[in-house]
Amino acid sequence: AKLASPAPSLPPAPDLDPDPDPDPEQLHNNEEQYVSEGEPSQLDTHPAPPDCRDAETITDVCNSTDLPEFEIISLLEEQLPVYRLRADTVYGYDHDDWLHTPLVAPDAKLDLTTEQIEETLKYFLLCADRVGQMTKTYNDIDAVTRLLEEKERDLELAARIGQSLLKKNRTLTEQNDYLEIQVGQITEEVAQLHHELNLKDELLQFYTNAAEESEDESSSSPTLASFLYS
Repeated sequence: AKLASPAPSLPPAPDLDPDPDPDPEQLHNNEEQYVSEGEPSQLDTHPAPPDCRDAETITDVCNSTDLPEFEIISLLEEQLPVYRLRADTVYGYDHDDWLHTPLVAPDAKLDLTTEQIEETLKYFLLCADRVGQMTKTYNDIDAVTRLLEEKERDLELAARIGQSLLKKNRTLTEQNDYLEIQVGQITEEVAQLHHELNLKDELLQFYTNAAEESEDESSSSPTLASFLYS
């Protein structure tokens, strides 16, 4: 025996003559029902956490295909340093906090003695402690600015002292060269005088010997009186 399958139920025929004037209240209820369907239920207070995992490097993030979202926690937790601009970028040279250079005029003369230069260089050697001070006060911009200004003055003073030392060294070198030339000329003059003195001594000795020989010859030769009385 064959069982006949039931006939499929057909949908009702649409109403070809819709209501030309629908009820406004019914339309408003339908809109509220449509909006409420897209919103989550108020009873669902604990939504499911997103599917996420830890990524240590950017390579892990790029190579992961099933990573829907990620967070860079290090950038969110670290605090950026706060800087304060003391120098005006536009009118910087007219600003009071701007460090004007050079601090010492280029045409200023530093007549320092050797002792003063030596003590100043010792002072520069002791200034190495300021590096430790700057590392300890890196968060105090005023202290860092003050130390940098002092360091700038020290470097400029050291440069001026070095220039003065080079100038003195150049002057002493020129004087030494001049004195060496003078010594060479005087040595040549002394050698020439010694040569002339030796020639004069030889000439004087020659005249002395000639005079003695003439006296000996005159004493040994007979005179005219001896011939007359003989």
